[in-house]
Amino acid sequence: MNRKDTEKLVNELQASRSDFTRHLTGVLISAKRLSGYQEPSVISEPVFTGRIQREGYVIEKYFVKGEGDYIIPYLLMIPAKPNNKAMIYLHPSGKAAEVSVGGEMGPGDFKGDSFIDGNSYNIWYASILMGRSIVGIRAGDVVRLTRLWEKVRGISEG
Repeated sequence: MNRKDTEKLVNELQASRSDFTRHLTGVLISAKRLSGYQEPSVISEPVFTGRIQREGYVIEKYFVKGEGDYIIPYLLMIPAKPNNKAMIYLHPSGKAAEVSVGGEMGPGDFKGDSFIDGNSYNIWYASILMGRSIVGIRAGDVVRLTRLWEKVRGISEG
């Protein structure tokens, strides 16, 4: 029975892939739906929280409101000779991991109440309660930061 169902699904997938442009559009729509991604509707004004001077660049610290009742902290590393280009760099250990020289604000003491074997499961648990994936929520945060950058720089989507 499983083989019969799988063969049917594989045949449908192969048929869908025959029109690759249409197939990719469907994949994108399905990924958004399945992940729980929500298009950011409002981009709040960022809040400046400090500046660290380094040789050849400066680090500016900000946060912006996320989609819910949380903030998204982020850093701008601005070179002494800017070229008006940007890159979003995500680090699994958070923004403090990449600023080196003693860290940005320190590691923080809160480990969460679901801290097991060196990993916090609070975010995962919250995503389960919301019925959305961590990937979908974080994707919305990255889009929010990208739109914020476009807004600050006066870049229109194109």
